[in-house]
Amino acid sequence: PFPEQIELVELSLEQIKVLSSSACSEVFSAFSPNEALSAREVGQEVGRSAAAVHEHVDKLLECDLIVAVGTRKRRSRTETLYVHK
Repeated sequence: PFPEQIELVELSLEQIKVLSSSACSEVFSAFSPNEALSAREVGQEVGRSAAAVHEHVDKLLECDLIVAVGTRKRRSRTETLYVHK
């Protein structure tokens, strides 16, 4: 449903290394291919702070496992929304 998503991915060695971290894998699993979520929402789901989740989000973005698909305002902040690539 989102423009940058793909149907099937063959994982690279870099992607496997990132997902071998249990914390990063947990954060990746909390994201969905269908529902765009913010780091704050994923943090609530996995019991971690948004700052800790952002660390993993940066790694997941860098190795192309998730993509940013939009933003939304939440109080005075703008949250970026992500889905599985």
